[in-house]
Order: sequence, then C-alpha cells, then structure tokens
Amino acid sequence: MKTTIIKSLLAAMLLLPFAASAAPIDGEIIIGGSLLPTCSGGDDPCTMDIADGLDFFTDAGDNTAIVAGTSGDFAGLFGAIVTMSDFVFDPFATVDPLWTVGDFSFALESLNIIGQTATTLDLRGTGTITGAGFDDTFGVWTLSADAASPTITFAWSSTTLAPEPGILVLFGIGLIGVLGARRLARS
Repeated sequence: MKTTIIKSLLAAMLLLPFAASAAPIDGEIIIGGSLLPTCSGGDDPCTMDIADGLDFFTDAGDNTAIVAGTSGDFAGLFGAIVTMSDFVFDPFATVDPLWTVGDFSFALESLNIIGQTATTLDLRGTGTITGAGFDDTFGVWTLSADAASPTITFAWSSTTLAPEPGILVLFGIGLIGVLGARRLARS
C-alpha cells in the first residue's frame, strides 16, 4: 500500500510539469518614437530637466511608435506600429498598459530615474509583458529620451531564469534521488 502511494506520487510529480501550460515570453523588443516632456506644474516651456511626464506623439497627433528591434518571441514584430500611453514618472504610478503591439502588452510596474538633464532622460525599471499563448513574463526595461531629436528608445528583455515546468522536473528528480537513497540505506 505504502509503495503504491509513493509510486503514484512520483508519477504525478513527473507528469505534472508536462501539464498544459504556456511558455514565458523570451527575447527583447526595442521601440523607437517621438515624445514631448510634460510638466504637471504647467511650466512653459517644459524642458526635459524639469519634466515629470512624457507625451508620446507622431506628426499625425496619435500616440504611436514603431518596433525598431526584436529577438526571440518578438521577431515577427519588427516595423510594427506600437500604441503608447502617456504617463507621469514623478511621482510614479503603475501604467497598464504602457504600450501594446500585436498580441503583446506591457505593464510598467516600477521606475527609477537614472539621469535627467535639460536634453536627456534615462529611466529604468521592471514590468510585465503579456501575450496571447504565453505566460505573463516579468522583465527589466530602459527608456532613453533625447529632447534634441525628440526621440525615445524603449527596450525590454526577459529576466526568466528557469520556466516553472523545468523547476518542477528538477524538484521531481531530486525527490526521486532522496527516496532512492533512503531505500538503499534501508537495504
């Protein structure tokens, strides 16, 4: 009876990782576009060094940008139009979504101001990308803005170290090893 229970648990541990689940998003996406610095205090002109927000725009007046570089799961999006959301970065509040393109969207969850001068702004933080057929995937992002152009570069990359099924397989193998060692010790 005890052996049957242990064998059933081991079988379940080995099969569990292969249950239907989506994969994490892997790769990098780089977005380029135009922006204007915004100042909630109504400063006119609002320069990059006193800005507390960003307004993404195009000549057509809409909030779009373009995918300028890709790898991994984003490879088919090169050149695609990205819908951007304007946001305030000081004080920061979560922006969901900051952008959407194809079946992907990005939730901006944390932000640090790395550098802010009269002509440049550098922000970094973390966020989560969601995509159809994928697990929500946590990653790091950077945004560099240059008022002289005025252009932005937004880059995101996955920080996934090991997918959950892989962790469960390793746990199952370790458990089998421990149980095998115990069985050998009893013999």
